[in-house]
Amino acid sequence: MPEITRTAPGTGQPATDIEDPRTRIHAELREWTEGHLPSEAGVELLIRQGNLLVTRENGTAFDAETTIRRSLRHRGHLSGSQRRVADVAAALLTGGTIDIREVFSGMDRRDLQLVLAALAHTAGGHQHAELNPQPGAHPRIVPLPPVHPWPQLGPKSGPDL
Repeated sequence: MPEITRTAPGTGQPATDIEDPRTRIHAELREWTEGHLPSEAGVELLIRQGNLLVTRENGTAFDAETTIRRSLRHRGHLSGSQRRVADVAAALLTGGTIDIREVFSGMDRRDLQLVLAALAHTAGGHQHAELNPQPGAHPRIVPLPPVHPWPQLGPKSGPDL
């Protein structure tokens, strides 16, 4: 079986070949949550929003758990829409609750697309398949496209602590 190499989003290059420390942080966070769909969705939501992950001033990462804890706690610089995205990410990562009316009523379009993609990911909407019967042949299982795909990554800026 061929070895699978993780690539940095949008680059096609192996993640380990990228010099940007944020790319390394993103890869570590994704690895930390791999296999638990709600946590994967929460981390991906924080990464793709672009302004929610907290790192040290020199751009180096805390360990994955500390990065998530600090990112969810440090909200003073966020817009109302970004705070709502952080609330959804926190609920996905911790199992906490949110007021869905409050969250969705004040979210801008881009953040809404991210949250919808996170919810679809949590439900496994990127793993669905259907049985496709073929006349005169064995039926095949055909993978379906994601219910709501992830939008492109956001800007790489963000708060430093």
